[in-house]
Amino acid sequence: MRFKLWQWIVLITPIASIAILLLIAAGLQIHTWGLSWIWTIFILVFLGWRWLLVLWTRPMVEQVEAAVAAISADMEAVTEETQSAIGNAEVGAQIETALETILKESKGDRPIWEDQVTFFQRCQAVVVAVAEAYGQNTQYPLLNIYIPQAYGLVQGTVEDVGRAI
Repeated sequence: MRFKLWQWIVLITPIASIAILLLIAAGLQIHTWGLSWIWTIFILVFLGWRWLLVLWTRPMVEQVEAAVAAISADMEAVTEETQSAIGNAEVGAQIETALETILKESKGDRPIWEDQVTFFQRCQAVVVAVAEAYGQNTQYPLLNIYIPQAYGLVQGTVEDVGRAI
């Protein structure tokens, strides 16, 4: 669709009048502040530099957003795998039985601040029980647990026991 000259003039007139009004107002304000025209040039150069910076870095932002989207998709896949593994009733029952056994054994333990060794042995027993439940087909299931997972497991178990008490 091609515009005629008078259509271009009608379309450009409001934008041009606003731009001219802003330039006149800025010029008058700079004059009342007692600044010279050099500051106007400095500000225009700075605004142009900022515009170019935004224009040139836009592809990088899109690349970062694409990478974040890919990582999010990977994390969702891992979460679905984990939920399917957690959803296994047999594994859940095995873990529940192991946790009940560990909790029954720990009923007579002294407080944590008096006997930290026993507390950490109980934590290790929880991690071992969960690792063996999920890694039944592996020779060394503890090697398949990452440190943050084990920490989260122990912390979650301690919080659950704290809520139960």
